[in-house]
Amino acid sequence: MHQLKQLINLRKILIIIIGTIIIVTGLNKISIVYPSSHETYNKYIDEGIKLLSTNEYTAIAIGSSIGFSLNFDDLNIKGLNFSYASRDLLEDAYLLKLLVEQSNSIKYIFWSVGGANSMMTNNAWYAPFVRREFYRAVNKYETSLLEPIANDWSNYIQGNFFPLIRKDFWKEPIKKIFKPSKTYEQKDLFKALKIVSKDSLLSRNSNTLTQEYNIQKNNMKQFENSQYYYHNTPQLIMEEVIKMCKFVASKNKQLIFITPPFTKSYLELSNTLNIKGKEYWQKVIKECKENKAIVLDWSKDDNYKNNYKYFYDYIHLNQEGNKIFMKDLYKTLQRL
Repeated sequence: MHQLKQLINLRKILIIIIGTIIIVTGLNKISIVYPSSHETYNKYIDEGIKLLSTNEYTAIAIGSSIGFSLNFDDLNIKGLNFSYASRDLLEDAYLLKLLVEQSNSIKYIFWSVGGANSMMTNNAWYAPFVRREFYRAVNKYETSLLEPIANDWSNYIQGNFFPLIRKDFWKEPIKKIFKPSKTYEQKDLFKALKIVSKDSLLSRNSNTLTQEYNIQKNNMKQFENSQYYYHNTPQLIMEEVIKMCKFVASKNKQLIFITPPFTKSYLELSNTLNIKGKEYWQKVIKECKENKAIVLDWSKDDNYKNNYKYFYDYIHLNQEGNKIFMKDLYKTLQRL
C-alpha cells in the first residue's frame, strides 16, 4: 500500500512537471513582445541580407526604434534601414559586422544611438524576449560573433519563463489567442527596410502617451535602483562598440553616429538619473572619433525638444518632424 501511494505521488509530480513544460512552451510560442513584430525579426534580417547581397546598396542604418526616422530616399542615398525596436548597442554591434560582411558596396553606416542613455537601453523590461529573437535571427549566419549572447543563460531562462513570473506578460498571450498578430509579407518587409513610419504602426492619444511616460519613468527609476535585468555590463558594451568602430575603419567605410531629437520631457526625465553609462559613452565617442567616426547629435536641439507637435510620443519623431529632421540631416551631410 505504501509503495502504491509513493507511485501515485510520483505520477502526480511527473504530471505537474510535464504540464508546466507544456504551459511554458505554449506561452513561449504565443507570447507577444512590444511591438508584436518581433516575431518576424528573423524574416526581416533574412530579407535585408538577401537585398544587400545584390551589392546595389551603398548605406545601411542600424539602431533601435529611434532609427526609424532615417529615410535614405530623403537623403538621396540608396540604403536599407535595419533599425528595429528595442535593439541594444551590443546587438547592434554584432549586426553591424554581419551586414558589412554581406556586401562589398556598403560605404556608409548610420548608427542611431541615444547618447549616454544608450548604455541603459540593454536593460528594458522586455529584454529577455528581445535578445531571444535577436539570437534566433542571426545565429544561422555566424555564431562565433555571438559569444556573450550565446552564453547568456540567465537571459535564456528568463526569455522562456518570463510569462510565468511576470504578470504583465499574461494578458498579451491570452489576447493573442483570440486575435493573432499580422504575418508580414515580403513586400511589407521590404517597405520596413526602407523606412518604418511610427505613425502607421500605432495610433496615439493622451491616455497612451501618459501611460508611456509613466512606464519610462518607472523603468528609469528601477534602473537607478539597480533593479533592472542586465544583459551585459556597460563596460562590455563599450568595448564591443569600440571594436566595431575599429572594424569599420579597417574596411575603409564611414561610420556615422546619429542621436535624433528628443522631447524636453524625456531629456528632463533622463537627466534626473545617475546613469553609469555616461562615462563609458564618452570613451566610446573619443575612441570612435580617433577611428574617423562622425558623431551627430540633435538630442538637445531647441528646434525640436520644445515642439511636441514633431513627435509621435516622447522619443520618436512623427512624419512632420521626420521630414524636417531629414532636411537638417541632409544639409549637415552635405557640409561634411
